[in-house]
Amino acid sequence: MELVPFYNGDPETLSDWLRDTGAFFAKECVSDAHQVFAIRFLLTQQALDIYNAHEDLIHNFNDLRKLLLHAAGKAPLRTLASLDSISNLTLSMAQPTANSTHLDPNLTTTTSLPTTSITFTQSADDLTQNEYRKSIITQFREDKSLKFSGEHKQDVIKWLEKLELKFQIAEISDVKKFDYLTELLEKGALNWFIERKSSLNRSWPDFVEQFKTVYDSPNRSQLAFQKLQYYHQSADQDIRSFCSVMRKLCKEYDPDMSKKMRLDFLLRSVNPTYRPEILKLKPTDAAEFEQIALDVENTFLTLNAYETYTPSTMTTYTSLPPSGYNYPATQQSPASNYDYYRRQNNFRSTQRPSSNTTSHQFTSSPKHHQGSPQSSKYNPSQSPRQHNLFAYTPATPET
Repeated sequence: MELVPFYNGDPETLSDWLRDTGAFFAKECVSDAHQVFAIRFLLTQQALDIYNAHEDLIHNFNDLRKLLLHAAGKAPLRTLASLDSISNLTLSMAQPTANSTHLDPNLTTTTSLPTTSITFTQSADDLTQNEYRKSIITQFREDKSLKFSGEHKQDVIKWLEKLELKFQIAEISDVKKFDYLTELLEKGALNWFIERKSSLNRSWPDFVEQFKTVYDSPNRSQLAFQKLQYYHQSADQDIRSFCSVMRKLCKEYDPDMSKKMRLDFLLRSVNPTYRPEILKLKPTDAAEFEQIALDVENTFLTLNAYETYTPSTMTTYTSLPPSGYNYPATQQSPASNYDYYRRQNNFRSTQRPSSNTTSHQFTSSPKHHQGSPQSSKYNPSQSPRQHNLFAYTPATPET
């Protein structure tokens, strides 16, 4: 970068600066991705302000060239259609006049010529896409998870899939993908790419094929087959997740696997509870299997929901009242209560050993059998629990 001069926005030196900078990038084979990072360090003062105003839309040195030429008023009008880096550009120019009607500039006139305004506007979708592209390009430089060095612990297939997804979101063409590889590769993988860069002819499919051959595990197919043999849907795994895992394993084992073999692996590994219902509907391929399995899964989930919540609804009619519930008092007379306690205490007394072998004969008072009103009244002070049951007083015979 020391060989490239700085540019401060002076229109007089613009052409020389563009020529020298373009020659430097071409000589050093600087890719578009690196050009974007280098440009910001070469501009100062007014030129840097112009760059900052359109930074989101500048993807290479050519975009910057067009922008600076238009800002200096040196770019021809025909290049405006190909300008990608300006979202809003307004040009004002005087209406052209023929020589036959050209007026002497020394003459004074009060008539002003109308001006023509040309406005170029990018849509909001284009601006949003440019934001996505800028964000992803920044990730290529800063996100360590996107780097590939060729170590054994790294999975080249997963890395390429993740990278392809980023390229797809940013709408980066296959030719442009090549320019970002030097940012994404490191260590041994970067050395391998630099040595073979010229022979790849900037072909992304050729790079992917050769890169897989070098860095993919030779035992991937055998390992995938072993996983297919022993893989089963877990209890907490839904059908969509299960089918996604099975698709990846089948692809790793054999990208050209037949429909019948894929279906056999799916039926063998699916939840045994679902298998009979799926077999009844006779799926013919993996796609049909997934749709049927989803319907069966939803049916089972619905039935489980009914079985779970229906009993709790029924218990509202059969369960006991809460502990604080006031039970209605039992309609019993005090005499019946007394009779209950008397029987209980008599039962306990028969189990006690007698204190002596002599039994006392006694007769109860006849009043006890007369059914007097007082006999039905319960007196707590006379409760059998508060008397010695063995201390009897013989009744005095009536005279």
